[in-house]
Amino acid sequence: MECCKDISIASGAIGSKGATGDTGATGATGPVGDKGPTGANGADAPELKGFFGYRLPTTFPALSIPKTNIETEIVNGVAVTNYVQLYDDWDAGVNQFNPVTGIWTSPATDKYDINATCNLKRNGGFISGFFVFGIVDPINNVVYAAKALQLHTSIEVVNITCTLQGRVITLGTQLIVKVLNHSQHDYTAADGDIITYSARKCK
Repeated sequence: MECCKDISIASGAIGSKGATGDTGATGATGPVGDKGPTGANGADAPELKGFFGYRLPTTFPALSIPKTNIETEIVNGVAVTNYVQLYDDWDAGVNQFNPVTGIWTSPATDKYDINATCNLKRNGGFISGFFVFGIVDPINNVVYAAKALQLHTSIEVVNITCTLQGRVITLGTQLIVKVLNHSQHDYTAADGDIITYSARKCK
């Protein structure tokens, strides 16, 4: 009688891979993590350091600009005064715009944008010559900005804008708008004429 004889069991071939099973259900949402640190403060908005805007009244008969055939400079022109306020965010004080004299005094040494515009009408027109319009220092006779309009033919309206942008102006400097009339006719303000003067501190 044989005892404990090794027995081999044959294995069959591996069958084909079965189909993928269905996806299981989504698990529960995990807990919310701790709050992160507070971010740094954003940059401050650019500072609006000061600005003003003034213009002559709609009717201003007191403004007269006589003709001159002498080749004078804009610093010798007629100063524009007696403005009315459009807006002004500079604190009241001596170092700002004076609408009666038309003089603006720089409140600090800084960069400024300054703009002046004229729109002057004369019935019958301005004939030949030229008009000069500018922003000047009446104390030191320095021209900060000026434009000249050459009159080749008769025109009824003189429209000039002069601007200085990003100009460093020292504390106490005075600026005023002046007009020089080298046309063939005197000028007297008429209803609807406009002269504006504005300034703004800039970065």
